[in-house]
Order: sequence, then structure tokens, then C-alpha cells
Amino acid sequence: MRVLFVNCSRHPSGADVSMATMIQHLPDSVESQVLTHWRMRLGGLLELPADRLYRDYAMPYVLTTRAAGRYTWLQFAAHLAKFPTPLWTLARLRRRQAFDLVHVNDTPGIAYALAASLLGLPAVLHVRAQVDLGRRGAELLDVLASRERTAFVAIDDEVAHTLSQRCQAKTRVVHNPVHFPRAPTERDRARKRAAWNVPLDCTLVGQVANLYAYKGVWQVLELAEVLCRERQDLHFVLVGMDPPGGEGAALRHAAHQRGLADRFHLVGYEPDQVAVYAALDVALCLFGEGLGGIGRTAFEAAALGKPVVATLPGAARSTTFPHEQAGLVFEPAERGPLTAALRALVTSKAAREALGQRAQDWIGTRHAPERVAAAHAALYRELTTR
Repeated sequence: MRVLFVNCSRHPSGADVSMATMIQHLPDSVESQVLTHWRMRLGGLLELPADRLYRDYAMPYVLTTRAAGRYTWLQFAAHLAKFPTPLWTLARLRRRQAFDLVHVNDTPGIAYALAASLLGLPAVLHVRAQVDLGRRGAELLDVLASRERTAFVAIDDEVAHTLSQRCQAKTRVVHNPVHFPRAPTERDRARKRAAWNVPLDCTLVGQVANLYAYKGVWQVLELAEVLCRERQDLHFVLVGMDPPGGEGAALRHAAHQRGLADRFHLVGYEPDQVAVYAALDVALCLFGEGLGGIGRTAFEAAALGKPVVATLPGAARSTTFPHEQAGLVFEPAERGPLTAALRALVTSKAAREALGQRAQDWIGTRHAPERVAAAHAALYRELTTR
């Protein structure tokens, strides 16, 4: 079976890592091909032969997720005007290298799932963030749900529940795969901290995410300003790209103005995630207000036994990342309790180790890439033989 994965991202993200990890663990019966934006470079994430990696120059990017913000009629019309592009692209690629199914890596690429369905191909749309943009986005998803041989994959129950009833009827919950090639070591910790100019004997709190405002980067700076006054051995780090529209320059200026230039580090994108988490003592995932869900990096940190402090709307009801079991989870507006919890963790190594061990035990095999890949392969077989 040949599957074409469509990845609309312009810059490396957790969605790309999840897709690449899953592809690498698919059974031999599934041959993967990838269509991606011409600006996106998957090197280091996924190695594919040149004849199985394609690039598109005019990818429509339909805003269907909470993080995208307000979705105007003008934007909607512009994206609809681009709809012939996926039809032409998929038809051309199908003639060049036949494939049996199209798997679209995130809801903004919905145009490719609709195009695949119109061409008579089975289509899977991966829902990686909460869908919360009102009628226009919901209507597009319902149109796809009404087509034959289409399915949705949601990364957790809470994301699935943001879909309409029609979409939920066609949705499978399959968690993101989390995989590391090796265990972190003290050498990783020392090497990465030296590269970041962070003292080896300090306590380091960090967040792994691109520097967008909706990923809580300004809240990380607020926490650093409060807690660094109290502890001289405390440092903060943000690990991620500063893409167009990012907050990197403003964050650096603000950190300098607040006297944190030497203790608030912006280190850019780091491909060696094992070494990154080895360097951290506490991991933050403050995406809740912007994404409406828990970011992939919280599961990565928990899988490696790191204590996680996260934000999530409806934190007390979450089964995806339960409070005090997978990490410490707070409502986005609970700034005081979050600050107090982080203060307790940076003060006590024993508390950090206990929370990290509980998180690692809780993660277990739920995110094992072989398990995730097998679930996707079963869905592909069902759609192609239906």
C-alpha cells in the first residue's frame, strides 16, 4: 500500500516530528511518500528517497484551529480560490507515482483531504489541535465527513470532542508517538548547558516550542522575573525557532530591560531533543490559552522522567494529562497557583524526581511509536478495502 502524507507546515513543529516518527515505524507493507511546502526542510526528521519526497509551491492553508486566531471572510475566500491547486497537484502526483490513500497531517491542510476524496481516493485528516473557529471551519470539516472513505484521527479525546457530531462519528483517537533513539546522559546535560552558557550547577526551567505568543512565551518571562529574584541559582531557557511573526527580538529586549539578560536564554531550534531534555530540571508547556490543549513537548518531557508544569483549559477534568499524575496542570488564568507550584519544584530536587517518575510511569507504552503506527496501518487497510 502506498500512502501520500501531506504536510503543510512552513517551519519545523511538533506535528512534523509526530508525523516523521510514525512514518518511520510503519510496517513494511506501507510505502510512504511525502508532499510538503517548498520552504519546509524535513532533513533530520525524515529521510526519504528523492523520488518519494515532493514539494508544493502554492499550498492553501485553511485556518481551522484555535491558535490561528480570527478567520475572516476575506481569508476564507482567498483559501477557497486556491482549492484547484490541491486537485491539480494530487492528480499530477498520482499519474507520476500511484498511491492508494492520502493522509493530511493537520486540519489546515483540509483542502488536500477534500481534493483526494474528489479524486476517488481514501483520505485521513489528522486533528492535532482544538478546532475552535466557528462556522466556516466546522462546515469544511463536515463536508469532508460527508464524503465516502474519509476518516479523522484525533491526538486525544479532548481534541476529538471539539469536532462536530458528524466528524466524531468518523474519528479515531490515536495518541502522538513519542520516541527517543537513546536515554539522556550526564554528558548530554553538560554539553548542552555549556553550549547555552548555562551553569551546570544551577536549576534550569525551560520550554521547548517555537517563539509564538500563543505558546505562552511571555508567561515564561513573567515566571522568570518573579522567581529569579528569589533564587540566584535559577535560569530559564526557551528552545525553539523564532519564525516570521515570532517574539524572539521582543523577548530579548524585555529580558534585558528586566535585568534577566544572563538568566533568560533564547537558544533557537535544537534537533537533539534528548540532550535538550537532559539539560532541563523542569519542563514548561504553557500552550493552554493559545492552543486549547497540551503540547507534544509535555509528553516528551514526561516520557523522559522530567517534571512538567502545563496549562490547559478544563485542567481539573483532563484525562489526557491528569494533574499530579502526568504533571502539574493549571488553568491558563491560574497564574498564582502555577507560580507557587513551580517555586516548590525548583526548591526541591526530591519533589522534581518524584513527579518525573510518576509522569514516566503514567506515560508507559501509550505513546509507543510501534503501537501508534499499527493503529494507523489498520485504519489505512480499512479505508482502502472498504
